[in-house]
Amino acid sequence: MTPDAEVVPAAVRLPHLGRRREGGFSMLELALVLLVAGVLTAGGVALMSSANNQSQSAAQIATANSVKAAILEFVLAQRRLPCPADGDGQEDCSSGHLSGTVPYLALGMTVPVASSANPPLRYAVMRFPGSADLTNPISTAGPFESTIASAGVVTDGSFELVSALRWAAMQPLTTGQPYVTTAGAGCGSAASDVAFALSYAPSGDGNMCFAQTDTWVSVDTLLTLAYQNIM
Repeated sequence: MTPDAEVVPAAVRLPHLGRRREGGFSMLELALVLLVAGVLTAGGVALMSSANNQSQSAAQIATANSVKAAILEFVLAQRRLPCPADGDGQEDCSSGHLSGTVPYLALGMTVPVASSANPPLRYAVMRFPGSADLTNPISTAGPFESTIASAGVVTDGSFELVSALRWAAMQPLTTGQPYVTTAGAGCGSAASDVAFALSYAPSGDGNMCFAQTDTWVSVDTLLTLAYQNIM
């Protein structure tokens, strides 16, 4: 030790600055921990909510596709489209009733219990008065009028259905019947009239409006199905 060196008594030596505290967290550290935990919790809840919404959406799409298949089977068996229901699963074929809920009982399906998490599935069907009421295609006017007349008997409905579909396919677009909107456009801009359509989403325009992403079948598609399977 050199003569000029300062001797610091052991009793007053300062603690090493890098030494960890032997106490708990400081208030700042606790606040940071709680903040991080809150962010992680909120993120987890958001992810769970997103996953639930995606799962619900996938389930609704699957249900709508199952109902669509059941409706097409109904057409092949009954030679007509089913009328909309009013929430009870029973067909309501009263005049002018174009839109309502799915007639599950007519399709041989169980009526689901509607709730805020499981809204009713909306169903609309083309029902031009007389010539092209697809729920009751009894008019003989149209391309097969002479064929039906020469037969002298009422057919099983095949000619009438195809005649109604062909008549409907020649009509100009109208928002007075179920229609699909132009992509990216709102209700009132019809891109195509449809034979029937299904949607979980509410609609304006008298419940005739459906989006491109909804479940629907065009008149031309149903006409092709009729030609291939019942003619």
